[in-house]
Amino acid sequence: MANIEGLDHTGRSVPDVREGEDFYVSLLGAKHCNTIASATEDVRAGRGAPHPCNVLAGYLFVLFPHAKHLPLPDALKGEDGSRIAFAVSRQRFDDVVERAGDIGLSFEGPVTHPEHGPFGESIYFTDPGGNYMEICWRRDSDQARTRLAWEREAEAATA
Repeated sequence: MANIEGLDHTGRSVPDVREGEDFYVSLLGAKHCNTIASATEDVRAGRGAPHPCNVLAGYLFVLFPHAKHLPLPDALKGEDGSRIAFAVSRQRFDDVVERAGDIGLSFEGPVTHPEHGPFGESIYFTDPGGNYMEICWRRDSDQARTRLAWEREAEAATA
């Protein structure tokens, strides 16, 4: 068994990596950490293929240029539920919704989730590459953090 210790990074495909990075920085507050230019066909062909690496809430994600033109989806939420969801506090959620409007982002929501579930509200949108995204606040965020801290303490005690 692999005994995975955590998520490390995500790769996202966008048609223009500079536009994609600007989107993640301006909407989500990502911080650029470096740019990788690997030996891809684009680099060998002289077209260049920078891969910006960004950090958001301690999570690393890399942007890759589309290998070919991909049509943007019509739906903002995703038909199959597949998406990356970023969490913000309840106090910051309204600011995020306002910021999304300020930059002209088309989004669905805010959607209010069932009262007895873990999620409070969400907005759904796609990034410049058509990747499905969500920003939400969680009703159970304090309990989840407490549970995570307890799990880490228990793990350290048995190590």
